[in-house]
Amino acid sequence: MAGSYNTHSEQTRSEMLGEIGVESIDHLFDDVPGEVRLDRTLDLPQAISEWELESILKSHSRCNQNVDDFSCLIGGGKYNHQVPAVVDAIVSRGEFLTSYTPYQPEMSQGILQALFEYQQLMSKVTGLPVVNSSSYDGATALVDAAWMACSIQGRKRILVSSAIWDEHREVLDTYLEPRGVKISMVGICNRTGGVDRNELEERLGKEEFAGFLFQSPNSLGIVEDVEKINRIIQKSDCLSVLSFTPLLSGLLKTPGEMGVDIVVGEGQPLGIHLNAGGSSLGILSTKDCYRRFVPGRIVGKVTDIKGNLAYSLVFEDREQQVARDKATSNICSNQAMNAIRACIFLGCYGEAGFAGLARLNYAKAHYLRDRLGTLKGLSFPFSGPFFNEFVVGLPKSAGDVLAYLTQQSIFGGLDCSQKFGLDHAILISVTENLSKSELDHFVTQLGEAIR
Repeated sequence: MAGSYNTHSEQTRSEMLGEIGVESIDHLFDDVPGEVRLDRTLDLPQAISEWELESILKSHSRCNQNVDDFSCLIGGGKYNHQVPAVVDAIVSRGEFLTSYTPYQPEMSQGILQALFEYQQLMSKVTGLPVVNSSSYDGATALVDAAWMACSIQGRKRILVSSAIWDEHREVLDTYLEPRGVKISMVGICNRTGGVDRNELEERLGKEEFAGFLFQSPNSLGIVEDVEKINRIIQKSDCLSVLSFTPLLSGLLKTPGEMGVDIVVGEGQPLGIHLNAGGSSLGILSTKDCYRRFVPGRIVGKVTDIKGNLAYSLVFEDREQQVARDKATSNICSNQAMNAIRACIFLGCYGEAGFAGLARLNYAKAHYLRDRLGTLKGLSFPFSGPFFNEFVVGLPKSAGDVLAYLTQQSIFGGLDCSQKFGLDHAILISVTENLSKSELDHFVTQLGEAIR
């Protein structure tokens, strides 16, 4: 019913205005200059009933294209992985849905234990002992890690691989440049698609940087040779900061085992739905010697005054809390609920299941890559190893090809033309959600699209 949500009557509004000594609502805005004030009513349609509005919204929703109805080969940092039903079931419990920052441990043992277990499980994934709980997303975790490196080293110079996600580079610029941090870039090897290690060694030999930030798999899907890169970094007084896909630890050594100093990542693949792009989870882990530089919160085991085992926030060096201007991070948001989702996801799969999931992603991606190799006109610009994402060169416009595939109910990948010297190219991602028949159908339709 029109007007049903206008809770204050004209008489009530007049009484409130009289109480504060003004004649009208407009007078409340007298301090706002007239040239920036709107001198007309908002151009909005007339109010409609609730059931009319619901009908309109349902009509709009039927225009949506989603991964439930389409085969999805889009990746680029967020992926259409299976989310076990148990994740939604547990995290939807009221005590998790309604929990905020657990400042009072005597009232928050449940969520504190869940976050502690997240830290323990994520420590196994990253191979490093200290995990915060948590960062906002993969991009802000990378920013926090870069600032950690600057704080540890006492330098405001960062070296960054040009093959990190474009969006992550934008976030680095947004947060670090105002702090006076100079960001320099290292290119890729045109043959392999990985970090140009010769250029990296040359730059580190001539200049001093707080840290080198790189990504694996990188924005071209290439799995970097982390151990070789780390050996180059260790020759200089520079920290290694790796942004990685957590599923990679189910297939290879963990970053910590390969000597990385600070590990970050996007936790969305670990039990978090795509949700049209958010929310997400930022993973951040490091060596014990850098614990005091870690942003966010760390949950630890403590004993209460009676000697009983309990959980508590043992480190919370955020700007809005005790640290103020000395904070390790000014990004105040964390993702406690999504951290719990990741905890449930990892606990659900276990180590063997997690490794099996990684192998499945790897096998399906390589199956598709081999099948695509039989199509004339396609090329594979980079020879470096890949996990579940790879670049395919096309004989015609990537936009036209992707548009055709969309008409066939296929999200065919991301257009990465004009990047790194590529002409017409797409980045294709494969997850466990794609069946063999869907992959074969994609090959057939891509063949039709490039005719």
